[in-house]
Amino acid sequence: MKNPYSEMIDLMRVQGASYNPPSIKIGTMLSSNVLKVGDLQVNKRNLLINEYWVSKLSTGDSVAVLSTDDRQKFIILCKVV
Repeated sequence: MKNPYSEMIDLMRVQGASYNPPSIKIGTMLSSNVLKVGDLQVNKRNLLINEYWVSKLSTGDSVAVLSTDDRQKFIILCKVV
């Protein structure tokens, strides 16, 4: 029989993790409209870029990135140096 306290703690961990907001990550631009975040490559279809940055990002630029709640789209917040 499992320890009821361990089961309660496991349940609290699962529920707590589901409400954590996505964290800001650092990505690298592979081209003007392809982003690499960790091992993931994100293409233009899943990338949201502020109008100001559309023509200013270049290959190799580091950017601060936030994913949407469903983690299907990525928002470029700004260029970082």
